[in-house]
Amino acid sequence: MTSSVERQIRLAASESPRTGRAESAKETALALAGYLAAGLIATAFLLAMLSLADVPLTLRGAAEMLIGSGIVLAVGEIMLTLFSCSALVPRAPMAMLTGAVVSSILLLVGSFGSGVPSGALLLWSGVIVLPLAGAVAGWRQVPRTTDWRDLAALLVVAVIVAIWCRGFAQTAPILDATGRLHAWSDYYVHGAQLAEFGDPLAAGRGSILLADYPRVFYHYGMYMLPSAVLGAVNASGMAIATAVLAPLGLLLALAASYLLASQFAGRLAGVAAIAGLTLLPDAARYGFENGFYSFYWLLFTTPGAGYGIAACCVALILLHDWQRTRATATLIGALVMTIAIFQMRVHFLIWLAPALAISFLLQSKPARSHPWRWLGGAGAAAFAAIIAVAAIAPARQLWLAHSAVVPYLNFIYRANEPTAYPGLYDRIIARTGELPGLFAGTLLLLPAAVGALLLLYPIALKLAKQRAGWRWGAFDTLPLALIAVFFAMVLYAPHDPWGDISEYQHRSFVLLYAVLIIWIAQYLVTAIGGLAAERRLAVAWLGAVCVAAAAIAATGFDPARPRFAWGKEYYDVAADPGIIAAARWIRLHPSDAKATVAVGPVDPKAYIVDTATALASLTNTPTFLARAASQLKQDDSRRNIAIDRMDRLQRVERSADAEAAMLLLREANVTSYAWVAPAPPGFDPGYARASFHDDHGAVYLVDGRAH
Repeated sequence: MTSSVERQIRLAASESPRTGRAESAKETALALAGYLAAGLIATAFLLAMLSLADVPLTLRGAAEMLIGSGIVLAVGEIMLTLFSCSALVPRAPMAMLTGAVVSSILLLVGSFGSGVPSGALLLWSGVIVLPLAGAVAGWRQVPRTTDWRDLAALLVVAVIVAIWCRGFAQTAPILDATGRLHAWSDYYVHGAQLAEFGDPLAAGRGSILLADYPRVFYHYGMYMLPSAVLGAVNASGMAIATAVLAPLGLLLALAASYLLASQFAGRLAGVAAIAGLTLLPDAARYGFENGFYSFYWLLFTTPGAGYGIAACCVALILLHDWQRTRATATLIGALVMTIAIFQMRVHFLIWLAPALAISFLLQSKPARSHPWRWLGGAGAAAFAAIIAVAAIAPARQLWLAHSAVVPYLNFIYRANEPTAYPGLYDRIIARTGELPGLFAGTLLLLPAAVGALLLLYPIALKLAKQRAGWRWGAFDTLPLALIAVFFAMVLYAPHDPWGDISEYQHRSFVLLYAVLIIWIAQYLVTAIGGLAAERRLAVAWLGAVCVAAAAIAATGFDPARPRFAWGKEYYDVAADPGIIAAARWIRLHPSDAKATVAVGPVDPKAYIVDTATALASLTNTPTFLARAASQLKQDDSRRNIAIDRMDRLQRVERSADAEAAMLLLREANVTSYAWVAPAPPGFDPGYARASFHDDHGAVYLVDGRAH
């Protein structure tokens, strides 16, 4: 099918200069209209999510979000021009996606370097970015118009994500009203991180969970645009985490999946990808029914997954565009965007980079002449290497000593009930022995993770190749390479530095799931490629409407809810009432720019979430010490600071004199002290010194000011 963009390129080549100038002006106007539409869709989506979270909205805040969206689009336009992205890629949606990734990294660098809140950085960058985008627009004469059908698809994606997230976005007001967190408990941490970058109270203060101490290096990219939204509204980090962080990641992931599939096989493939990613039940709902491999649950539980999928798709779109044009700048752009995945979702880069290397190695000239022979040879070599490692005693001992495969499989098969195969792994090991059982258990993880996609993929591949011919390309190999990486990670990946046995093995399976959906969509559309152009358009829109209608109908579906028993300890869990009351009082009585809150009683064993983390997430205020056990596992300097602060807080708790306790806090530059416990602290048994108290705790202003 010849696209409208391709026709425009040919027509432009045959026009007179005067007609060409007229068409160029029209094209510029259409391009600007496309960018404006994309910006309005993104802004309307954010406003809808914020309204669900009961965040007060103002005209100024809405204007700042619209301007911010325009700046992100401008950054994307600049990068696409530098990368010589061709006219075959819809400009406005691609600029939005590219701009989101690049802006996030630039904001992260600026935040670390300046300590300025991310929202202010984004708006001030417009002074440079917007004129620069206008200047580079005429640098390379590439048609920049975006078909209205792509913008409509972006709008449909926004509607679907809004429907998916309508309950999740209300987490903050539900928490305030009922005391239950309608999200995975890690969202306390996400909320605190967003405040760290976006709220003037916390920006420039280092780690919000260890006030005024430098941040730990981490892939923070996913936080930057949501934290910029925090600068435009009066909201807690928790509200932004559930109303913006997760939903925006899903919006970018679905939009990028649509765009990648449409680049392979047209818009119908893009719509099919959206349908597959939103309508198909994931593998946790049939077959093995292992909830730990729920695609939807993990998208919400680790909100960086959406941003990672989007970044991977952008890199793949540029690689695909380079294959068409062979422009060096486009290849450089693809490599830059691949590296950028590191800051959006480092786990995905660890999987995608070797998969791309394998795919393009198999696309070398000798491999192209005999693709099946090379594929078979690569598979046989990998299998032989696995067997050799397992058979040679020293190699086997080294492997099992440094890999997390044994504890990971034990956890997957024995700790995630209810499943449809209780005791299966134990029966396999009893029948085959430890080592054969380990390999069998590893193989069974693939159907547990991707379910029916494991059957749909080869069927769709065969149908497409029968129609289009068995010419094998690098992109055809990518899903197979990702499957190989999946097995390699399970078998050979170690624990992470903090002892997590699933960090490298599990979190990236959503990338494999998304890739299989996108590839199946494009293969199926290729297989039915005989439809007339008019009918294709009708089918594409019918598919988009069906996706939206089906998502609306699924009103009882809670994609974020875990299906395994132990997940109940971390989802929809009641918060300590003292946290809610203290946070409400602190937000109603804002402190100066150097506010630091300490929380007691301190929990030395808190690793991921504790009272102090929750309070930081709900108040955006830097905390003297949170997640004490986690701080103690960091470098020596950080550990020593954490030990000193924990000792000081314990001395405050042991103190029998209010003034002595306040002096200990004042010496450490703490401005307020939140006591979250049903009984009063020893230094103030009657709450006489408290600025606020109830049956669940109290808040003390260290300098003694009363409210």
